[in-house]
Amino acid sequence: LTGMYPVFTKRRGLVKVRFVIIVIITLLIIVHISCNSVERRIQINSAFDKTNSPTLEDLKTGIDRGTQYLIDTQNKDGSWGSFDFPYEIIYLGTISSYDAFRNASTALCCMALMELPTTPTGRIVLNKGIRFLMAQPPECRATSDVLYHIWALAYVSQCLARAIRYENLDIPKDELVASARQWLRMLQQMQGADGGWGYYDFGYGY
Repeated sequence: LTGMYPVFTKRRGLVKVRFVIIVIITLLIIVHISCNSVERRIQINSAFDKTNSPTLEDLKTGIDRGTQYLIDTQNKDGSWGSFDFPYEIIYLGTISSYDAFRNASTALCCMALMELPTTPTGRIVLNKGIRFLMAQPPECRATSDVLYHIWALAYVSQCLARAIRYENLDIPKDELVASARQWLRMLQQMQGADGGWGYYDFGYGY
C-alpha cells in the first residue's frame, strides 16, 4: 500500500485537474450563450438590429426630410430656435441663456447644411444662418452660476472655422475670418485656470 500511495495521489491530482478544466469550459460556454442572448435582446427593434438595416434609399429619404425641416424652421433673422418653451425645467439666470442656446443651435444647423449636397434653397438658408452668427457678439459668462455660454462658444467657433473652408458661401472669406477671430478671442478669455472650459458637475459641485 505504501508503494501505491504516490500513484494514488497522482491519479487524484489528475482527476482534480480534469474537473477544473471541465468546470472552466462549462462556465465559458454559459458566458458565451448568455452574451449572445443579451446581444440579441439589445439588437431586436433597435439601431443594432441587423435584420432591419436601413437601405441607401431609406437614408436618402431621412436626409431629405431632415434638410427640409431645417429649411422650413429657420427664423426670419436666419437663426433657429425660439423663446417658446412650455416646461420650466432649466435654470436660465439671465436672458443671455436664450442667446447662447439660439446661437449654438444655429451653428449646429449651419454645420449640418454644410455636410449636405448644395441646392439653391439650401445655399440661401445657409448663407442667412452664417450671416446671423456673424452679427452676434461672442457669448461671455453672464453670471457666476450659468455656464451656457460654453455651448455657443464651442459650436459657433467650430461653425465659423468650417465656413472659412467651405466653398459654397456668398460671404467674403476675410469677413468670416474676422468674425471667427472674435469668437476665438472670447473662447480664450473664458478658459479656466485649469486649462479647460468646464461645465456643470452636479455630483461634485461646480
